[in-house]
Amino acid sequence: MMIDSPVNGAAARRAARRMSSSSAVSLAATRARQRGYTLPAARPPQSRHFPAPLMQHRIAILVETTHASARETLRGVAAFVRDSAADWAIDHEPKRLESGPPEWFRRWRGNGIIARLHCRRTAEAVARTGLPAVDVLGVARHPKVPLVIWDDAAIGRLAVSHLLERGFRSFAFVGVHHTDWSEQRMRAYTAALAKAGHGCDCFEFDRHVRSATPPQAHARRLAVWLADRPADTAGSDGGQRPIRRHRLGRLPRGGARRARPRGDHRRG
Repeated sequence: MMIDSPVNGAAARRAARRMSSSSAVSLAATRARQRGYTLPAARPPQSRHFPAPLMQHRIAILVETTHASARETLRGVAAFVRDSAADWAIDHEPKRLESGPPEWFRRWRGNGIIARLHCRRTAEAVARTGLPAVDVLGVARHPKVPLVIWDDAAIGRLAVSHLLERGFRSFAFVGVHHTDWSEQRMRAYTAALAKAGHGCDCFEFDRHVRSATPPQAHARRLAVWLADRPADTAGSDGGQRPIRRHRLGRLPRGGARRARPRGDHRRG
């Protein structure tokens, strides 16, 4: 007959530590449980392969909030960050495109930059950081900053294909002078029309005087130009949508189908 007697817990643990083999440890635990004492649960060993904490990536977003296309870029960045397993820190300040880099950017330290480079000052500021950067505008290009944008020539050709499929035979293009994206679209647009045996009338606003001229003046200039075109003319406004002018009599009183001509920025 086994007589139950109290067991000194400290003594039991010391005895268990002195036993080197797993069988001895198991025997000590069994005896302790028989005497009414339960050894504390052992801590699981730390794995050498336990994944290290994710490194945080800090990205500066130099993208304005005053244009629809810029806001779409910001939504795309937000969606990527939300769906990514990485740890992202985003530094962004709402601003106008013409404002240049924010004040905090001069002292900023991070891992990469996404920017809409509108002027040489911003382009140089981004390039000086030496960090991985990408330009998503293409107005002030810099040799050290890669460019990721849509294919402007393809947009011009696609507009021609769309209008020809619908049977139009009179064409026009309204763009922005001294603006790379608009001029690339115009060249592709007119070249595709020439290849199909059609001519094209082009009208370009001057980006350098746009801000100093009231919108109504631009509309009047465009209305005068449109008045000399055939009454049923199809064309592109240099943006992402083809436009069709049906009848001059259906235009607004200001004279132009678009009350405010397009500005000097991408998809503004």
